[in-house]
Amino acid sequence: MTSSRLRITAVAALVAAGVVSTAVLTGSARSARSTCILVFCNKDVSLGIRNSSKTAIQVEICPKGHANDPGNSLDGPCNVVTETSVVGTGDRKIVFNTNPLGVMIRPAYGGPAKNTRLLFYVSNPLVGQPYIRANGHKVALGEGEAVIRDVDGVEVELRRYADEDRNGDSVKLMRIEIRKWPGAH
Repeated sequence: MTSSRLRITAVAALVAAGVVSTAVLTGSARSARSTCILVFCNKDVSLGIRNSSKTAIQVEICPKGHANDPGNSLDGPCNVVTETSVVGTGDRKIVFNTNPLGVMIRPAYGGPAKNTRLLFYVSNPLVGQPYIRANGHKVALGEGEAVIRDVDGVEVELRRYADEDRNGDSVKLMRIEIRKWPGAH
């Protein structure tokens, strides 16, 4: 009876080792954009930034190692800004496949509320729901969920769509939409 239990234990150990080695190989064979630990893979985020306001916005972006979660403080989410774009009224900017991501948004050409700066940190953690931290406030988003917030006087919609393939990787598809900037006519 004892040797029978030992055989069952040995077979179970071999099966478990095979599952782990397969998971590790699968993780290493995945794109360099995803982080895999055993069978758990942390998908990157593809973020859309849409400007539906009447004010052109300047968007500053920092991905991965240049981004840091400021927590509940109003510290900027970027150690180094790697890309700056102007997004006009009705336009959008797509930031492909990265995790985490820092985004800073302000009016592009001064004007109303020229000193307003919105700070976003976007993350898809290994455990828990993907979230967007907006000026220090964390908003976790379930698939298909949208949340409208007043962020420092600016009406913003934060949205998460169903996962999608982008550039060959399965990603968490999310969006920040600037709906109304204060003082715009």
